[in-house]
Amino acid sequence: MAEIKNIKQIFHFANIKNKKEREKFLNEYDDEIVREIVEILANFLIGKIKVSNKALQNIRSHKNKIRKLSRTKSFKNAKKTLIQTGGWANILVPLLVTIGGSLITKLLNEIHK
Repeated sequence: MAEIKNIKQIFHFANIKNKKEREKFLNEYDDEIVREIVEILANFLIGKIKVSNKALQNIRSHKNKIRKLSRTKSFKNAKKTLIQTGGWANILVPLLVTIGGSLITKLLNEIHK
């Protein structure tokens, strides 16, 4: 899994409920944010990101959207899907927390070596 450089912006995106605000947000940034969201979802589907059972139950209700986004070849289409289908983007939060926790652990291990 590649390094997630825009984790703060993705957290912000995950909490946007309004379609116009999501569109404005994604238009402000380049396709890097969309690429990272797609990569997070793809890594979750192949099992590289583990989440709690409670978070998994919430994620399961959006499984078709996650699969569609993770298989996308065009980031333009992925961006359109992220803008159109709102309210479910908050499922990224447990995935990001898991990634953030593992990054912090990795950094702490490197510091203590």
